[in-house]
Amino acid sequence: MRTANPNQAAWAWFLRSRKTFTAGVLLLAATAACIGCSDENDRNRVSGSVTLDGQPVPNGLITFEPDHKKGHTGPQGIARIVDGQYDTSATGGRGVVSGPHRVRIDGYRGEAADAQANDPSDPNNVEVLLQGYETDVDLLSEDTKFDFSITSDELSRARKK
Repeated sequence: MRTANPNQAAWAWFLRSRKTFTAGVLLLAATAACIGCSDENDRNRVSGSVTLDGQPVPNGLITFEPDHKKGHTGPQGIARIVDGQYDTSATGGRGVVSGPHRVRIDGYRGEAADAQANDPSDPNNVEVLLQGYETDVDLLSEDTKFDFSITSDELSRARKK
């Protein structure tokens, strides 16, 4: 009758454990990569114009926040406003998932007084046209063009609330 060598048994157990651990790490990494991919693939392009009293907003930022009050969750979409136009597929932008959103628009006029300033929203650098203007939109599950025509009257009413 043969007796098992305790060293061989320990070595076999170590090899099996290492293979299981490695497989688990690889599975976890692949899952994380797929989650990141699906997030980007589920996003849609939103583009359009932003005007104030019929004039293009020279520069700014538009943010699409999923409306949690209406049960919509998901990642935020964002785009820079340049010469009255925005596009979530432009450099620095992020697409939008379909559903109800709360949209926030910040708009500015003029060039930065400090060319080294990284924050175009710094009121010391530019003239603020719109700060924290908000509205609700329901976006489709496809690429969408959506224009925002804002009036000074709307801004005055919003400030009084």
